[in-house]
Amino acid sequence: MLTIDASNVNALLMLVDLTIERGEFEKARSTLQVLPRNPEMDALRLHLQGRILMAESKWQDAAKQLLVAHRFLAESPGMIERTDMALTSCFRKLGDQKSQAAAYRRVLKANPVSMSARLGFGGDLRRQRANA
Repeated sequence: MLTIDASNVNALLMLVDLTIERGEFEKARSTLQVLPRNPEMDALRLHLQGRILMAESKWQDAAKQLLVAHRFLAESPGMIERTDMALTSCFRKLGDQKSQAAAYRRVLKANPVSMSARLGFGGDLRRQRANA
């Protein structure tokens, strides 16, 4: 069994990502508990808990968790962008086009060259017009 020292945050984060991808959600949750306790890691923990909920297709709960994480990630623009992109997926699954568009706009305001936000937002606008 792989063991990683709690001081090696990057390795822990990679382990969480791997366990989420493998569908080992309880292992991902327990790994999150090993992360150091400080405001930055607490915000990241909230984001990753939201990602676990997304992987479990618990879209409403994931969106709530990611919105909480978003409030605490003010000092980390890259993580805010990742959180907003995760929120776009949740809002798409929930059929909340207004919130989804708002999340895309936040990403594009912070990073106008974000290809994933541009393509996602453009595709969603095209689908909305086709359905109108």
